[in-house]
Amino acid sequence: LHFVEKTDIKFVGLDFGSEASQMIEGYYNPIDLSKIEQNFTNIFSDIKSSSIFQDGTPNEICRQFEKEGDYKEKLYKSIFFIKKTISLKDTQINFNPNNFNAPKDSISFINRESDEDLTFFKDWMLVPNLKLIHNHNNLTSQIGLTIKLKDAEKNVDFSSIKRSVYKRLLSEMIETYLKSHIHNNVYLNFTVLVPNIYSITEILDTKKIIRNICKEFNSDNHNPILGLEVSSLSESDASFYGISSSLTLSPGNFYITVDCGKGTTDFSLIKIDENDATIKIPVYRGGFAGAGNLINYAFLESMIYFLRFVLNQKIVSDEKLKKYFEDIFSAKTDSKANLNKKLYDFTENCKKNYDSSISESKVITHLENIKWGNLDFEKWLENLRDDDAETDYNFTKLLEQVKFLFNWNNYIKSTVEEIAKNVVENLSNVTNYLNQSKSQCAGVVLTGRAFLFKDLHQVVSTHITSMKGLKNPQLIIDTEGIDKKTICLQGILERNIKSFADVASSPIEIPKGSLRRIKKSDVTEGTIKKIMLQIKEMIFSPAFSVFGNSDFNKTEITQTNFADTQFLSGGLIYSPKVLNHFESGHIINTRKGYFIIAKNLHGERQIVELQVNNLNPALLHLKKFAIKSLLPGIVEIDMIDSLKN
Repeated sequence: LHFVEKTDIKFVGLDFGSEASQMIEGYYNPIDLSKIEQNFTNIFSDIKSSSIFQDGTPNEICRQFEKEGDYKEKLYKSIFFIKKTISLKDTQINFNPNNFNAPKDSISFINRESDEDLTFFKDWMLVPNLKLIHNHNNLTSQIGLTIKLKDAEKNVDFSSIKRSVYKRLLSEMIETYLKSHIHNNVYLNFTVLVPNIYSITEILDTKKIIRNICKEFNSDNHNPILGLEVSSLSESDASFYGISSSLTLSPGNFYITVDCGKGTTDFSLIKIDENDATIKIPVYRGGFAGAGNLINYAFLESMIYFLRFVLNQKIVSDEKLKKYFEDIFSAKTDSKANLNKKLYDFTENCKKNYDSSISESKVITHLENIKWGNLDFEKWLENLRDDDAETDYNFTKLLEQVKFLFNWNNYIKSTVEEIAKNVVENLSNVTNYLNQSKSQCAGVVLTGRAFLFKDLHQVVSTHITSMKGLKNPQLIIDTEGIDKKTICLQGILERNIKSFADVASSPIEIPKGSLRRIKKSDVTEGTIKKIMLQIKEMIFSPAFSVFGNSDFNKTEITQTNFADTQFLSGGLIYSPKVLNHFESGHIINTRKGYFIIAKNLHGERQIVELQVNNLNPALLHLKKFAIKSLLPGIVEIDMIDSLKN
């Protein structure tokens, strides 16, 4: 064992996001060692001042540091771009995606906002949300890039280099932080927040990347990091840890946290120790792709619906109007790529100002009265031209004046309802079990930027408090005045997590070919009779009497014919590698993956590993959610319902 002074330890937390990122650092108060002082760092300001990027971007451009909403100095937009043509070293003659390292000058943190300067979009393209595409290679196969070698050029798709891009972005953020903030010898405790849709493989890979970045920094700077610990923490777990200091926790009971961000919705159930309310035990976590950007997508659908079916009374041919939008989303030209992003900015503004109580007639009047010079939406339709810069420019100027939209064709309301329905679907079986045990739900915490959209907050609250055993509106904990985003970073500095919290999302048993939870009618003859999903209490051996280990969480399975059942976890579907009949079994969640501990028909104990099953047709539903959440990085025209007849 190696003991160190608390004052020599520095805590660092990173919340990496494709649209908003932030870092926090903490250290023990030298006067009161029970307290950890915290400081939010402006990572993008550090990146700018360190002059990492030499791509010709003027240093005086600071739009990339634009503050997000009400988050003041804590949260900054982090929209990333990648060069369409990446030049490698003159001596490199082959391209191997497994050994590819994205050059520094191939990535830009600059969030270019200019309407007139389209030269940027000629050479650069927006990096899609990396949290959503991590396990969906097919989502980015349509994005083409060119790798320039010594004597040739090779066309590749983004999926083949996405890990290298992710690594480069992490490297620039972390390397810059270390150079700017590590000047003396220190013991570094680094925690990265991860969404619950990450598989254990993705979590371990992310931690490995961070560990290597720190090691390289150490070797280049006379080894100031004397000790290094890299860990991960679920975003929804961290949100609860961050808010828990302001709550009076109920020993022996559990809390639900739903963290709804821009791209993912994460949820956790955390139990409070019966004898010590400072001890928090992760019981269950899950998530899915789909959150704030799904709502943006709904506003885009509503605007297209207005132009096609409300305003356009034979002003222009419907086919011409459809083609105009199809060209935007296919981004065939640089100007269309810029317009695609402008449409996203328009949906953000509409989302902030949305009021479902405003009548359709009032919204129509508002839209009809909008003018840019002598132009309104009706005249814009009359003058609609394909591949015309003036048409695009006038359209963006009209959109900038739109203050609110109506819920046309129920796009907005149905999207909100679907998000809420998915949350309840994932939570209901677990809460049903816990409510029948000694534990009761003591509160529900809703965090994340998507809940700034009041309709989502209201509908999710209503759905959760309508669940069996939770029918009490007072369970929703008031988070007014609490920063719904930065609270998760503060949770990193909570030191009373007495169980390992860095394993992947908890698996849920589902029938083959479906996403709904297992029911009695799904169970075939010969299976065990206990149907209800069971999340067992933590099993403490003497070695873990103080530090609980969530590797020992086990969930009994209902289908003992493993060919008939599958497991949903983190947006992926898993199947047993061995498809035999078993007498009984339970699934465990470990840092090595998911395993079934089973007893076969001969009474012999057997360990069966679970593997990802990409052939399950139910994944099409998950893919649809993921694709819509990639707005504006990727838009699939076939999934825009308002462009259909």
